[in-house]
Amino acid sequence: MMLAFGEIIGKRPRILRVPILSPRLSSYWLGLVTSVPSSIARALIGGLKHDIPARDDELRALVPQRLLTFREAVTAALDTERKHQVPGRWTEGAFPHRAYRHDHAFYAKRAAGSAETAAAPAQVWQVVTAIGGSNRYYALNFLWWLRELIDWLVGGPGFTHGRRDPVDLRVGDAIDYWTVLALEPERRLTLHFGMKAPGSGILEFELERLPDGGTRLTETAYWHPRGVWGLLYWYAMIPAHLFLFGVMTRAMVHRAEAQASLPRP
Repeated sequence: MMLAFGEIIGKRPRILRVPILSPRLSSYWLGLVTSVPSSIARALIGGLKHDIPARDDELRALVPQRLLTFREAVTAALDTERKHQVPGRWTEGAFPHRAYRHDHAFYAKRAAGSAETAAAPAQVWQVVTAIGGSNRYYALNFLWWLRELIDWLVGGPGFTHGRRDPVDLRVGDAIDYWTVLALEPERRLTLHFGMKAPGSGILEFELERLPDGGTRLTETAYWHPRGVWGLLYWYAMIPAHLFLFGVMTRAMVHRAEAQASLPRP
C-alpha cells in the first residue's frame, strides 16, 4: 500500500526490514521521524501482528456494484481533496493548510503559548487582527527580522511587509508574508505561512471567554513537514517557538489592556 501510494503521488518510499516488531518502540520512532501521533502509530503498528484476510463475498452480495481497486480509491480520494469536496474547518490534515501538496504530512507538529487577561474578547480581537504591517508582532521583533532575513537570502518574500487595511481583515488578505485562511470574529484567526521552508505552516490565534468575562489568548503553530528536512526544520525552530509564543501572547493581552485602560493582573 505504501509503495502504491508513493507511485501515485510521484514518490518512491524506501523500506528497510528490521528483525523484530515492537509496537511501542516503533510508535516512538514514528513519532520522531514523522508527524504521526504516537497513539495512532501504536494502534496501526499493533495491528500488523494479525493477518486480516480480505473476503468481500458477503459485501458483493449485499452491494451489487463494481468495487474500486486500491489505486482507484486512492486516486478518487486525492481528486476529491484537490476539488475541496471534503468539508472541514479543522487544521489537522486540511489540504489548504498543507499548501495543496500531498507530500506534506497530513498530521501536524504543534507548539503553543497562551496568556490570560481581564480584557474582553472584543478588545483582544482588535489587537489580534491588527497584527503585522506597521504593528509588527508585538514582541521580540528582532527574531522575526532575523527569520525574514534568512528567507530573503534564499529568495523568499521575507521582507514583504504591509496589509490591505491597518484594522480590517478578510479571508484571503495578505499580512506581510502570511495569508488569512480563516476568520471567526472574536474567536479565531488562522494564517498560512508564506516563507520558504520544507513544509507548510499555520499560525492560529484562538480566543476563549473566561467565566469572569476575561479572555484566554492561545497562539498555536501547526507545521506539516515535507520529509526529513521538514522535521529537522521543526526541531530546530521549536525552542524559539515555545519561548516566542509565551512572550508574544502576554504582550498582546497587555496591549489590549492598555487600549481598554484596564489594570494589568
